Amino acid sequence: MRIASIVLVGGLLAGRAWADEWKRVEVMTPHYELIGWGTEEEVRGWSVVLEGTWVRLEDVLQARPKVEVGKRLSFRMYADEAARREGALAAGLGIPTAAQPAWFSPRDGVLYAFRGESEVFARMMVVYGAVLQFHGLCKEKNLDLDTAWYVHGLAQALCVHAWDGKRVELGVSPRLCVVDYPARALAALGGKAFGVDPWNEERMRDPYVNWAAVRFALVGAGGKYGGKYRKLALGLTGSKMSGADFLRSLGREKDVTKEFREWLLGEQYPFGIEHGDWEDRPDGRVVGGSSKADELAVAVLRDPRTHLGVRLEGLKEPRLVNSVVLAWQDAKNYVIGHGAPPFFVVDFVRDGVQVDQARFALPDTTAETVFVELDRLETKAGAIRKQVAERPGSVRLALDGQEIGKVAVYEGPLGIAVQGGVAVYSGVVFR
Repeated sequence: MRIASIVLVGGLLAGRAWADEWKRVEVMTPHYELIGWGTEEEVRGWSVVLEGTWVRLEDVLQARPKVEVGKRLSFRMYADEAARREGALAAGLGIPTAAQPAWFSPRDGVLYAFRGESEVFARMMVVYGAVLQFHGLCKEKNLDLDTAWYVHGLAQALCVHAWDGKRVELGVSPRLCVVDYPARALAALGGKAFGVDPWNEERMRDPYVNWAAVRFALVGAGGKYGGKYRKLALGLTGSKMSGADFLRSLGREKDVTKEFREWLLGEQYPFGIEHGDWEDRPDGRVVGGSSKADELAVAVLRDPRTHLGVRLEGLKEPRLVNSVVLAWQDAKNYVIGHGAPPFFVVDFVRDGVQVDQARFALPDTTAETVFVELDRLETKAGAIRKQVAERPGSVRLALDGQEIGKVAVYEGPLGIAVQGGVAVYSGVVFR
């Protein structure tokens, strides 16, 4: 399984599912017998996600697993890899080394997976594993294709989801994600100027190129290739085509490659996650945080975007510092601003040490929230002498529509950040 190269992301979305709070939870749904390690709320959420995935897969695969009357699919999400291996060994099974973090066993029909600390990634892997299991049980003749591009690519494409705690939407294009499929696919293909033959067999071994190939086939170019993907790539005709052959079969190579390139460039997420567990919610809010109170969770806007507007909530919550990023270089060099009534405070950090601070009066010192607008201004100044890599920057700051002025900062992108828990950001706008 080439999913092995998809990294487990650290951080904890809800700030409450600490590993020592996890417990074994069993949930029965119409189609699944789920055993998971997490909080009660989290595992029950997985059960809803599983049922939503079943419905979507019936539509995509035009088939359903052959299950005896009264039986359910068995899905197990262990606390870690060691526990998963022990669980499989108890069933007399040995899990392939590369099958991380999810493996479908054709012998007993069970999906064996393990989670990391990230709640978002764990939920993504519930979808991922469900695709492997569903496909394996309704396409028995294709079980030799356990590493096929269209099986894992479909799992990767669908596992990027939107979740509000009650309903899941699969295969979305969010503003940020803990696994940055578009950026990694673009990098694997050689960057923005990748050549006219992006789909050679060597490249199709990359899991992120798998994601790109399947998502493009399903939704790219107005969805006109979706039917062909279902017919050929999923083996409805028994074709079992290679990734390169399938993509070339879509039309004249030059034309399809142009469509693919334009689609992939347009698919890039506007925010990149620097640290922490972040999630784009269906209602437009962005939620993020870290499992460790002293760690700064950060997401930054990517070029060419230079304007950010966001509402900071919970200004009077002493343990939570949710901020905007006025400039980000790395984890030790940045400028961030947060509400600390009666002020909006901007901290300058250099080499991991706070070296300066600026304070601006909040328009409403009694408010629990403030809407912050930032504009990164163009500067033509040269590099600071003796610091060749550093150029000065400037950001226009406005609070609740009131112009505050320009703040001299380091050069770097805008963004959002939180320390001490989980923050909710609403009214997020950028350009």
